[in-house]
Amino acid sequence: MSYSNLPQQEKSPNLWKWFGIGCGGCLLTSILAIAGLGYFIHKNLQLSTDSQQAVELAQSVFYYEIPGGSRGILTFKFMDIEFAQIANKHAPLQVLMLVGEVPEEYVSEQQIIEQIKDIFARNQNSNFTIESQKISDKELCDRTVKVLVQQGRLTFEGETKEPKSASSYTAKVNYNNTVRFVWLVATGEESNEKAELVFASLECK
Repeated sequence: MSYSNLPQQEKSPNLWKWFGIGCGGCLLTSILAIAGLGYFIHKNLQLSTDSQQAVELAQSVFYYEIPGGSRGILTFKFMDIEFAQIANKHAPLQVLMLVGEVPEEYVSEQQIIEQIKDIFARNQNSNFTIESQKISDKELCDRTVKVLVQQGRLTFEGETKEPKSASSYTAKVNYNNTVRFVWLVATGEESNEKAELVFASLECK
């Protein structure tokens, strides 16, 4: 049955007026909510490139040993979520590690961790191309945990050098009412051995 020939009802100007007011109100509410969230994040988010602060934060989460010593790169603090990025002390880059903790009661802590990994990866302008991966059982903080072990190539934006061979270890462990997290990348020859050595040194603080 076709309705194409039925007379069209004239739309009431009042209807469009209230529709416009309603949409305008929704838009204003959204803008205020976004502005409020932005202000809240601005007031509570702390990012720092102070090297010593990053090392101190990392060492408050884990005891670790990086051959030749370590240097801090960046810290991220948002309320009671804390992460630090550190690397081996002297060039060239051979070990890059992100450690931190999230309160255990956070339901979406895995999503938080993934977002923070992305923040720190973008800060380094790095790209890790995965060629193979597996899940391994390893010891961390006197517990057996699942570790995502990935092999691939690491590149940095703006570099013309060939991508470096790299190994990545990702793990988390529940400890002292927090979820402790580590994302470790080692580069160069024997990258897997380097990653294994640093991971084996980790102890919860």
